[in-house]
Amino acid sequence: MRILDYIRDIFVPGRTYGMTYATGIRDAKALALGLSDFAVEIAQDFLAGLVSRCTIHTYSLGKEIKGDEFYLWNIAPNSYETGPEFLGHITRQLLSQGEALVVEVGGYLYVAESYETSDAGLYPCVYSRVEIRRADGNTMTLAKYFTADDVLIFRLSDKYKTQMLRTIEAGYEALVEMAGNKYRRTAGRKGLLNVNRTASGNEEDKRKEREVIKKSFDKYYSDENALVILPNGMSYTELNSQTTTAGNNEISNTQALVKEALMAAARAYHIPPVLLLGEVADASDALKMCLTSAVGPIVSILAAEINRKRYGKAVLKNSHVRISMSGIVQTNPFAVSTQADKLIASGIYSIDDIREQLGEEPLRTEWSRKHWMTLNYQDIEAAANTATGGNKNGTE
Repeated sequence: MRILDYIRDIFVPGRTYGMTYATGIRDAKALALGLSDFAVEIAQDFLAGLVSRCTIHTYSLGKEIKGDEFYLWNIAPNSYETGPEFLGHITRQLLSQGEALVVEVGGYLYVAESYETSDAGLYPCVYSRVEIRRADGNTMTLAKYFTADDVLIFRLSDKYKTQMLRTIEAGYEALVEMAGNKYRRTAGRKGLLNVNRTASGNEEDKRKEREVIKKSFDKYYSDENALVILPNGMSYTELNSQTTTAGNNEISNTQALVKEALMAAARAYHIPPVLLLGEVADASDALKMCLTSAVGPIVSILAAEINRKRYGKAVLKNSHVRISMSGIVQTNPFAVSTQADKLIASGIYSIDDIREQLGEEPLRTEWSRKHWMTLNYQDIEAAANTATGGNKNGTE
């Protein structure tokens, strides 16, 4: 989370923020948008972090291979990003912009930071002025034109993005303004000014006197150390200050608003709110739900576009990529030992398959790659034949 950007968006450089009689929230809309941006970026970073832990498996004619394509996606897509960083970069761009463009230059893959498009109707769209990041952190604009067939374009529906923004921003300005007004009412310094003399002079003199008193009290309320000299016949009594209580209330109100913003962002991105709030109770079940409702759709978008553009009709011959989410969840081997035994005994997984699912390095031996099946398993006809003593008709 870029906290400095968050603060910058709320507090504009060069502007003086002051309160005459109380400190608190003045610009409700700015703070509401700040909270929304904060919550949205937290949600996007959370999902990007989960997607970055996925592994892209590559297959050729139904057999998994680890060649150039595997290395490109999982190890080094370009000169400045690792595979996990690259997947996270795509995801952030996809969630923040509604789409992410990936171009191939010199055999490397880059996420476009910005680009221009020209739609030619029935013909493929053309992408120009594609800006990519360099290894030194700066950006460069490519002179090359790309057609839709040359790039990977990952898209979320506009409806999804619009729904998210509407959910996050709706109502926050009113909530922040209510909290600010409540704080100003309780935290503002209050007092009684007693005037025990008959007013003298004309209306203009009276107005000037009131103006002088007002300026004196303005400074008295705003300065840490101040003194007010009152004319004869006037006395001032300050009422009991509730600043400490109001300050605590403001902190509580702000925390509640931040929590509401995070919950709204979580719902918009289909993330169980407990995960963004850091509540560990039932986190395991919440994470499983998150993989299904939030990460799964993103992974499907990535896999579909990669297969469509980089494999084409070869997918019909089982040449494709498969994105595994098994790396997201840390699995305790002792907790799943019984299930692992069943998976091996039924021939569904090899020993190396199980080790990879548990995050362990595969043994890569001939026997660990084999599929085993216990003698307890047999086809139904053989089982029936055994039960009837060798006669399929069930007669002696």
